[in-house]
Amino acid sequence: MATDLIASGIEELPLCVQLTSVRDSLNQTKQDDWLSTLKRWGIKRGVFISFNPTLNQVELNISQNVIQYSDHIEENSYPVIKIDR
Repeated sequence: MATDLIASGIEELPLCVQLTSVRDSLNQTKQDDWLSTLKRWGIKRGVFISFNPTLNQVELNISQNVIQYSDHIEENSYPVIKIDR
């Protein structure tokens, strides 16, 4: 599974970001594959963001989450964010 974005904030530790549109139950499989890949490659921080592409200003919401997590997520953390409202 490819990483869509790599960000680094004040922690100077890369944050791998996986972006996917909200569709169906396949998201759980994607999340599991994503987490497995990050751990296999020894990637210490990641965030999985699923989003509804029809929402107003969804790009702004995605970027705010990436910025927040790039500065505040701890090592060995892999949160899942859902932007669907």
